[in-house]
Amino acid sequence: MLQLDWSALFLEIDRNFQISIDGLYDLFFIKIFGCPLIVAWLLVGAIILSLRLNFINFRGFFHAIEIARGKYDDPDDRGEVTSLQALATALSATVGVGNIAGVAIAIGLGGIGSIFWMIPTGLLATNVKFLECTLAQKYRILGADGHFSGGPTQYLSQGLAKQGRKRLGQFCAILFAVCCIFASWGSSGIFQVNQSYSAFSRVFAFIPPWSYGLFLVVCVGTVILGGIERIGKVAEFLVPLMSGIYLLGTFSILVLKWHFLLAAIVEIVSSALTLKAGLGGLIGGIVQGVQRSSFANEMGVGSSAIAHAASKQHVPLREGFLASLEPLIIGLISLMTGLAIVVTGAYRDSDLVSTQGGRLTAMAFESALPWFPYILAVSMFLFAFSTAISWGYYGESCWAYLFGSKTTKIYKIILLLFLFLGPIINSESVVKFGDITLLAMTVPHILGLYLLCGEVKQETDEYMNRLESESEAMVN
Repeated sequence: MLQLDWSALFLEIDRNFQISIDGLYDLFFIKIFGCPLIVAWLLVGAIILSLRLNFINFRGFFHAIEIARGKYDDPDDRGEVTSLQALATALSATVGVGNIAGVAIAIGLGGIGSIFWMIPTGLLATNVKFLECTLAQKYRILGADGHFSGGPTQYLSQGLAKQGRKRLGQFCAILFAVCCIFASWGSSGIFQVNQSYSAFSRVFAFIPPWSYGLFLVVCVGTVILGGIERIGKVAEFLVPLMSGIYLLGTFSILVLKWHFLLAAIVEIVSSALTLKAGLGGLIGGIVQGVQRSSFANEMGVGSSAIAHAASKQHVPLREGFLASLEPLIIGLISLMTGLAIVVTGAYRDSDLVSTQGGRLTAMAFESALPWFPYILAVSMFLFAFSTAISWGYYGESCWAYLFGSKTTKIYKIILLLFLFLGPIINSESVVKFGDITLLAMTVPHILGLYLLCGEVKQETDEYMNRLESESEAMVN
């Protein structure tokens, strides 16, 4: 009887995957003056949109806090989840592995100066989030099943059609949906499992990659059958808990290493602005900062808009204000992760593979808190789990847009297959695949945001004027 050699099979899958991704990565990340065009497209787009919105992130910050506290909640609003649950769902897809492993990868590939460039990128992201989530609420639709749905596929197609750009809108919506499906399999599927396992295996080395992937497949498969309502409830509980535990650990490290903190900040800033490594080194740090920040907060990607479209809210702009808080929360976690890695000196380990971000972060925590890597391993698993279920909903929504809701089981099976392969594929190929699939979403999306920004700007200016003049009277 023939026996299948699973180890040889997994190695062959890894080898073929690497060959395919390396060629695709070189094609997708074409550079000009040392900067990939796709990264420049994203960064320039965020700057222009922020300028057109007059940096609404600063002007509307305190109003966003009031919305998050429930000041404007209306129990009669129609939707699938509360605004806070929508925020938690969106955060569950962004807070986690991208902030922990992603920051470490940025340091490994672009130096510690990359941490500095993640900060302004995060501030730009707040404006983009405001824009896309406002549009998601404005153009959402009520399905025959009585459920609200929306996101970039809706506001790209409907919004551009309203401007007389129907064919362009349809093209952008279809392209976005295709890219989002692949991103749910890549940047938020296989990447999440791969990087979480790199931290998990640091302390639980006896657990083989395939069994870790299989266990996560069982957990995710159970939840994604429950829909957005269950995802919202799970995320609302998990995100604060995971974030709190992780932030407590990073804060503890910063307290224990407080005498290195000022030196670490100076080193990060000087590394970000220095030309010691030449202009190419400076550009490399900026590129990695922007690239990893967009991976962490999903700036310009449009994924969060899908979750916020299902929120119980009758004023679209308020959903935009609420969503603008996401990059700030994400940025805080990313910054603390970067500082923890620098103050412990873990990044100086030249033997560490730069794309094994989870392992680097685990090493940093282990050097200061020998017991914390065990907690980090569990947290990384939960972060990967929450991100996978949220992105599972995103990808399923786009699949239903293209192929109909009756075929979504096919999508879910493919998603679970990628989750299983996550720990098996080498980290370098996984990171490249994740970058390709996530940033590809920004091509049609940023173009659409350029064209739709004008109507949101006008509505925002009118809303802010009313808010200043009427205050409490404009609750409804």
